[in-house]
Amino acid sequence: MSPNETTIATTGLLLIDLANFTNSCTESRLRTAKQLVSACRTTGFVYIVNHGVPKHELERAFAISSKFFALPLEEKMKAPHSPGWSVHRGYS
Repeated sequence: MSPNETTIATTGLLLIDLANFTNSCTESRLRTAKQLVSACRTTGFVYIVNHGVPKHELERAFAISSKFFALPLEEKMKAPHSPGWSVHRGYS
């Protein structure tokens, strides 16, 4: 594991620090990008820090998604779904 790559012990999720992506040389950015791709391909989830998204925006996004997932299935299924298996991204 590299210095900017850590695993969150309780979940096993890979922690990616984007400070190295935005404030570093090309080699460091490429290494961070490869770690992110690897984590998404192997685990499907990743915990990202130093991404620059303000805390209040994250809280707002989670509040909106919580409201959506609390809806009955019939309501959630009204969200547009593109046809075909390759574009399915859940309720998107």
